[in-house]
Amino acid sequence: MNNQLTPPHSIEAEQGAIAAILQIGKSEQAVREMMDSVTADMFYNTTNQKLFAFLEKQENPSYVTLMDDVRNNNLNEPDIDIAYIIGLKNSFVSKSQIPQYIAIIGERYNQRQIINIAHNMTEQAYAKVSSDQIRETLSGVLAGIESPSAYTPKHLSEFASEWIDVMEKRKDNDQSIVGIKTGISELDNQIVGLGNTWLCVLAGRPSHGKSLVAQLIGNHVARKCPNIFFSMEMTELEIMDRTMGLIADIAPNDIRQGALTDEEWYKASQVVKSLKDNTLQFYIDTTPSLSIHQICARAKAFKRKHPGAGLIQIDYLGLMEKPKSDRNDLAIAEITRRLKQLAKEIQTPILLLVQCNRAADNVKRLTMSNLADAASIERDADLVLFTHREEVADPDTHKKGIIEITGGKFRHGTLDRDIMIKRDGSGYRCLNQNEQIEIKNMEQSNNKAPFRKKFGGDAA
Repeated sequence: MNNQLTPPHSIEAEQGAIAAILQIGKSEQAVREMMDSVTADMFYNTTNQKLFAFLEKQENPSYVTLMDDVRNNNLNEPDIDIAYIIGLKNSFVSKSQIPQYIAIIGERYNQRQIINIAHNMTEQAYAKVSSDQIRETLSGVLAGIESPSAYTPKHLSEFASEWIDVMEKRKDNDQSIVGIKTGISELDNQIVGLGNTWLCVLAGRPSHGKSLVAQLIGNHVARKCPNIFFSMEMTELEIMDRTMGLIADIAPNDIRQGALTDEEWYKASQVVKSLKDNTLQFYIDTTPSLSIHQICARAKAFKRKHPGAGLIQIDYLGLMEKPKSDRNDLAIAEITRRLKQLAKEIQTPILLLVQCNRAADNVKRLTMSNLADAASIERDADLVLFTHREEVADPDTHKKGIIEITGGKFRHGTLDRDIMIKRDGSGYRCLNQNEQIEIKNMEQSNNKAPFRKKFGGDAA
């Protein structure tokens, strides 16, 4: 008889919902949908209700952070203990069960609402309220029963003060607001900096400079804040060779042959010193065929260890382990979607290298159509850049030794100027607009002699 008088509820579904938040995090799509559909007052158990209400307010809750909050009484709830939190670990099985938790919690909540309404109508009937009035009231309240939602849109005015603060920081060139500089001046002039939630794509054909441009950016970032480079193509020593060549200005052939001058050895020793004393904060992971799940887990671990991380680079999409899918484009869509979510979650820009299709060999200017399965890349990326070296196809070009960077997409503005970079002393520099115009004029006139004199390259 007592069981019949117990209001409908499911402790298991409530515990499962809380455990899902703690185990897979609020960034997961299934958990986000649950947070939109379920509110704390829908829980029957008082402890579960308090826990859910507390977790709603936390940015990135986990078992560890929650147990720490319980120990420090941050919940202000002395009746919640560590043993109860530990016991929740057995309540969650898989993401596929989350919709069931939502449905059960919502259904039991509505059933309790109906019971409360029935009690109120019964009391009105005993109080001799007219049956017509009771029916009218009952019809209204039953029609109004629906599961409440945690979703509440915010009025834009709520962000006005924050916007003014951001504008002040932008004026002061605060890196946390304007984004991390790439070190490529002409690019930084157009995009200001890489936003901390951006998914950036750097694409090109093999030997067209995308890995080199990525490392130029990585080297620049590493001088200011930690940068991790996931390379599924090169070994640790190959990355070291390239880093040394770019920073110490040593020719690749000299490095491969070990034929360094005394001056080059000195510059190399300075680079090694900067790596050892961590003034060059460059971290690498050369594990082959990483899956998107592994990338996300390792990037989050890197961010926890280095909260000031400035950039995550992935070289490259084609070498990643694809998630199981009926079609390749759907697998790529899953990767780009997860990477965009990851950038937003850990507040660190991600630079993904992508290889263009073979049709790109026959065009002068790359576009989004030159990316294989480009729909999801175009949708998810904030910034898409292409690299191109004209000399790969035309050894006699006026652009010998020059890497061109062109824009494919920029969600937050326009990329209306192409960029040309060329080796200059101990690094690469951007050619200014006048130099670029001069090169184009030379191309049109087919006069290559001025090129050699002006830019130091062999145009022949």
